[in-house]
Amino acid sequence: MSSAKRLPTASKTEDASGRQQISIDDLIREQMKRGLDRQEYNPDNKVTVRLFRSGDWERIDPIVAESEQEEAFIKRVIENGPERQLHVCRVEVLDELNALRTKFPNFREVTTEIIGRYKISLLGGAPLSLPVINLQGPPGIGKTTYVRAVATALGQPFHDLKISQMMDKFELAGMSKGWRGARPGKIARILLEEEPKEGQPVILFDELCMAKDTEDHSVIHPLYTLFDRDSAGHFRDLFMDLPMDTSFVLAFCTTNNLEALRPALRSRLSSFHIEAPSREEMRLLAQKMYRQLLERFNVKVHFPDLLSNAILVRLTEGSIRDMKLNLERAVIRAVGESNGQERFRLRPEHVPSIQDRKRQIGFM
Repeated sequence: MSSAKRLPTASKTEDASGRQQISIDDLIREQMKRGLDRQEYNPDNKVTVRLFRSGDWERIDPIVAESEQEEAFIKRVIENGPERQLHVCRVEVLDELNALRTKFPNFREVTTEIIGRYKISLLGGAPLSLPVINLQGPPGIGKTTYVRAVATALGQPFHDLKISQMMDKFELAGMSKGWRGARPGKIARILLEEEPKEGQPVILFDELCMAKDTEDHSVIHPLYTLFDRDSAGHFRDLFMDLPMDTSFVLAFCTTNNLEALRPALRSRLSSFHIEAPSREEMRLLAQKMYRQLLERFNVKVHFPDLLSNAILVRLTEGSIRDMKLNLERAVIRAVGESNGQERFRLRPEHVPSIQDRKRQIGFM
C-alpha cells in the first residue's frame, strides 16, 4: 500500500488507471500533522550551521589585532559566536511564495523553481537549499524588487550588493592583514558581524555582468568559490585568513548581458531569462503600485480606488521602474495642484510623458 493511501485527511484524485493520487501540498501538510502528533515537528526547533570549524574558531584572537578597529571587529565576531540559524521551512511560507506568482507574473518560472525546492525541503526535512539564481533581463523590469520580495516571503534578511560599483576583489573577500588599511570583505562582514543570528541571508549581487574583471583588478574572483556549492564550504576571507562555510547563503544575481560573464562563472549560475511584463500585466501592476503608494502615504480615502484607463495608458509606456517613479510623481502633482479640496483625481497630464522625461534629461 502506498503512503498516499494511508493519509486519511488529504484530498485524493484518481489517475487513468484508477489509482488514488494526492497533491504534494496535502502531502506536506499531512506529514507535518503526523509529525506534530508524534511531537517530532517543532517550527521553533533551530537548525544551525557552524561558520568555522572548531580548530579554526579557536585561532580567532583579538589580542593579535593590529589596530583598534580590527580589535573591535574581532571582538564582535567572538561575541556573535561561530553558529548561525538556518531557515526552518514552514507551510505558511509556501503561501507567501505562491503569492509571488500573482505579484510578479513575469517571474513565474523562477518562482516555481523556488517553490519546488522549498517543498522538497519540507518533504525531506532538510534545510532550504537554492542554487545561485541569476535573473537575466533588461533594466527596469523589477529584478531587484523581486529578490527583495523573495527574502520577505522567506522571512530572511536581504542584502543588496551593487557589485558593478566595486573596484577590486578585496571589497568582497577582504584584504590581508599585512596591507595598510586591511579589513574584512563584505561577505565576511555580513555573516560574522551584520547577521549575528541568521546563517541564510538573501544576498543579491546586482548587475553582475558589469563587475570589474581585468587581469589586474577582478571583483568576481571570490565568486568562483562562493557560487560553487561544492567549494562554498571553504570560502576564505583574506582578512580572516580562515575557511568559512558560506554554502547555505541564498545568493541571487542580476544581469542584462549574461554573455559578458566568463564561461566558468556563468556555469555556476542557474539563469532565468525574465521578459518585460505584457501590457495587461503592466496595467495590473500599476493598479497594485497605486494602492501600495496610497497606503504608504496614508491617503487612500482621498483618492479613487482604481486608476482610469487614460492614466494606465500613460503609465505603461515605459519600464516598471519608470512606472513606479511616474506614479508617485502623478500623485504628488495631483495634490500639489489642488485648491483646498480633500478628494483628488489623477489626470493624464499628471503623468510625465516620454517627451517630458527626454526634456528633463536634456536639461540636466
